[in-house]
Amino acid sequence: MTANALNRIPRLGLAAAALILAGVGTAQAEEIIVGDSDANIYSVDVSNGTATKLFTTKVSDTVTAMRDIAYVGATLYGVDKTNLYQIDNAGNATVVGTLNAGTTPDPSKGMNGLFYDGTTLYGMSNGTTDLYKIATTGVSNLATSVGDTGRMSAGDIEQDMSDSGRLLATVVPLSSEGDSASRLVSIAKSNADTSVIGSTGADIVWGLAYAGSTLYGAAGSGLYSFNTTNGLATFLYTIFIGGDQNEPISVAFGATRTVVPLPAAVWLFGSASAMLGLVGVGNRRKQKLAA
Repeated sequence: MTANALNRIPRLGLAAAALILAGVGTAQAEEIIVGDSDANIYSVDVSNGTATKLFTTKVSDTVTAMRDIAYVGATLYGVDKTNLYQIDNAGNATVVGTLNAGTTPDPSKGMNGLFYDGTTLYGMSNGTTDLYKIATTGVSNLATSVGDTGRMSAGDIEQDMSDSGRLLATVVPLSSEGDSASRLVSIAKSNADTSVIGSTGADIVWGLAYAGSTLYGAAGSGLYSFNTTNGLATFLYTIFIGGDQNEPISVAFGATRTVVPLPAAVWLFGSASAMLGLVGVGNRRKQKLAA
């Protein structure tokens, strides 16, 4: 920050002074949060695939990988094969409850896809073909079927940006579709009515997340972008830890949007700037009275 900028702060007031400190107006990296099969959670810069490790998820001090993750407000949730967890900022995961997807509790029929649309947490399984609503408190079996999609999950679900009443999901191909590539589909939130958008061209896409207007996916150690008109996934980068070209992340198991709270320093700076502004006004008044 230049001396001229500092000299101007008293005249700018609270909001503008906060913007100067926050660097608003400069290019900001778009990021998504990705979990991997080694139980690590990373922030991934989608402009270059650089992964910054945030923490390792643990359940009662035992390292536990999450098959998918999703933010509900500012709270991070994750799923293993059978349970829903709430995860704190240090990676400590606390069991919320059992999912029990399917008519019989079975670890092989657990969730591997999560998405919160601002109202409801949804899930899909790689052992059943239903879309589920998932409660985050208050009941013994958290998963309630919305309806049968006719497809098993190949990794994740997201909002269909072209229709607020539908979700996008990567699903396992049917034998009649003739190849092993996962399909991108659109699913109605109300009744699980499903329509196929197209083949992703990638065998397994474990994580989906929007950054800006682009839908990204994680498959293996790779970061992909999706054409949501035809479903095709385009490889962008190998996701490297800290930009180290010799250290890619292990298999990505989930992705979600980044939740970025406004730094406290911005508010503190803004408050101080407002006070400086008042001081500046007071000094000018004194100068006028003295004149």
